[in-house]
Order: sequence, then structure tokens, then C-alpha cells
Amino acid sequence: MPTEILTPLLNRSAEFDPAGWFHLVAKGRHPLTIEKADGTRRKIVQLVDDKATAAMYAAFNRKKEADPSYRMLVDFEHFSHQKDKSTEAAVWVDAMENRANGIWFQGEWSDVGASAVKNKRYRTISPVWFPSQTEEVSPGVYRPLEINDAGLTNKNNLQGLVPFWNRDFQGREASTHENQTSMNKIIALLGLAATASEDDIVAKVQAFKNRVAELEPLVGKLSTLQGDHDALKNRHTTLLNAAVDKALDEYKGVIAEGGKDAWKNRLTADFDGTVTLLKGIKAQGGGKKAPVHQEKNGGAAATEVGEPDEALLNRKISNRANELKGAAPTRSFDSCWQQAQREAADASTAAA
Repeated sequence: MPTEILTPLLNRSAEFDPAGWFHLVAKGRHPLTIEKADGTRRKIVQLVDDKATAAMYAAFNRKKEADPSYRMLVDFEHFSHQKDKSTEAAVWVDAMENRANGIWFQGEWSDVGASAVKNKRYRTISPVWFPSQTEEVSPGVYRPLEINDAGLTNKNNLQGLVPFWNRDFQGREASTHENQTSMNKIIALLGLAATASEDDIVAKVQAFKNRVAELEPLVGKLSTLQGDHDALKNRHTTLLNAAVDKALDEYKGVIAEGGKDAWKNRLTADFDGTVTLLKGIKAQGGGKKAPVHQEKNGGAAATEVGEPDEALLNRKISNRANELKGAAPTRSFDSCWQQAQREAADASTAAA
């Protein structure tokens, strides 16, 4: 049962003062039986404590600050929540106070609102808050944090969690097609089954929040690693370019005229393998510079006058290696060179 009782609208002398202050929300634990759309019932408790009233008071003042013309509606029997009922106001709430026994209000009463209370047609008032305006303190116990509106009634039991009205109102916030469609989209986005409960949704969102918290420190580390990687990559490129230039200079005696760019590309792609190949050519050719290779002449290119036999052999091997490479671009030049050497050796053996 409530620990505080809501003070009636009429004062002790049974008089009505429209300029006075009126009790809107009583502190306490207010039991309530919820009847769901499927006919099942569930008992819950609406907890109105110091935290609840402080939050309600602050929420009202925030709305006033955001819109100075804002006034909270108090209707009759929550009729403004039903499409087939009148939305006329009994009173427009202008101010609230957070007192020891709950929330009190002061406002501008309409003629029909003042008459209804003065003539004792209504004795008390009932606040309204939607599920999104509450928090679950423990299983089945909810703390309201904001007052959405209110209604004059004679059956006040601090209703507030949709659909908890005395009548069969299902709640304009939670039961609309638009809100249900939005909720279905959220459920699908979270990867949950269409039958997921509110607890399932909250648990999934919390899991995502926890995962984000775990990943946040890694973002900074990843950024640092990326910076280090870029610096190392740039350093490697600088060193490789220097090594390639040095190798081109060192082996210029065996690199054919006009073939420098091709050898530079090979050195850049496979430095160690290409250097090994150049060493082999240099050792076989005695350091003598290979002549220009004319691919259109292939391996049958004519020799220059006075060209040594060894130089001629190297040039033929080079020409043949280039032919093999042209026929199979994805093949390594080293492999092509070795095949050309074998072919030359076989040809030499056959001639002997």
C-alpha cells in the first residue's frame, strides 16, 4: 500500500481555491495489477521515492526552459489518450514543487475543470507516465522519472505504465503501429528473433556497449601501429632504392646498353635473386659488358666484329632468356636464364 496518501483537490473546508497548490504525485510504493492485451495479468509496484520526485520536478522544469509557453495538460479521465474522447483541459499546469510527500502543482483551471472540482464531481487527480519515462529498479518494481500529463479521476491508483488506465486504453505511445514498426526494425538490426522481449533487447544492447568499451583502447594502439608500419615501409623503400642504384652501378659492366630500366625493375621486385643472377653473368663474362640486345633478332642476332666467344655466348643466353620471359611474363627471369644456359650447354655438347 502507498506510504503517502494523495491529498484531495478540495481543502479541509471542502472549498476549492483554483489559485492554490494541489497534490499530483504521492510518495510511496504503489502496487498495481497490469492487464495485458492478451488478457494475462501481472502485479507490479510503482516506486515513487526521493529520486523519482526529484527527476519529475527536473523534467518539468527542463521543458519549461526549452519552451517558456509549455504547460502540462490535465484532462478528464485520461480522455486525451483516446481518439474517440474529448481532449478538453481541466487545468493547465504552470508550476510544480517537490515537497516531502511528493509533487504538488499550481495552474490555470478551465471553467469546466474548476466547476467539476468545485461541484465535487471529481475528488482527485491521476498522473501519467509512459514506459520510456520510467526505470526498472528491480524485477517488477518501476520508478517513474517524468510526468507526461494527468487527468481528473475518482479512481486514482497512480496508474502510469502503459496500458494501466482504468479503462481499456492501450496507450498511445506503446501501441501505435508506427512505434511497433520502429521496434521491429531495432529488433532485426540487433539480430534478435521477432519474439524478443524487452529484456532480450536490453541485454543485446548492453553486450554491444561492453564490446565497444573493450575495443576502444585498441583503436589507439591500432593507430600507433599503422604509423609505425608506414614509417618502416618508407624506410624500407629508401634503403631498397639505394641498394638497387648501388647494384646497377656495380654490375654495369654486364648490363646491356638500354637494359638498365629492365634490370632495375627486376632488382626492385626480387633484389637478392637478381643480384645472384648478375653475379653469375659477371663471373661467366669476365666483367665484359654485354652488347645491346635486339629482341627482333632473337637468339640469331649477329655478332660484332672481334666479339669474344664468351661474350657472344652470354649475349645468346641473354637473348634466349628474354624470349622465354616474353613467352611467359609471370615466370622469373632467373628461371628463364637458367633454362637458356642449359639449352646453350646442350647445344654445345651436341655440336661437339
